[in-house]
Amino acid sequence: DLGTVANKPIDQLIESILDPNRAVEQRYVTQSLKLKDGSEKIGIILEENPNNVTLRTLVGVELVLTKDIASRKSTNRSLMPEGLESALKPQDIADIIAWMK
Repeated sequence: DLGTVANKPIDQLIESILDPNRAVEQRYVTQSLKLKDGSEKIGIILEENPNNVTLRTLVGVELVLTKDIASRKSTNRSLMPEGLESALKPQDIADIIAWMK
């Protein structure tokens, strides 16, 4: 949902694209869930209840059962990947911002 970012100043959008971990809004901070089987899930919590946690990950949405979680911590990082500027030309960034607006 881009409605929450469309009204942000352009310089703030550029900063979010080029340095996504500089000023991450709390609702976009990723959580690391260590599971009892030794695996790890990293994503943004979309929904949580006593039985499960719904995460938005880099590959989609995953449901994790609460009983399978061994530990949980905030990464204080964005889900948005770093280094996008190396793959984008200035015009690409301008096009992204225009599309978001």
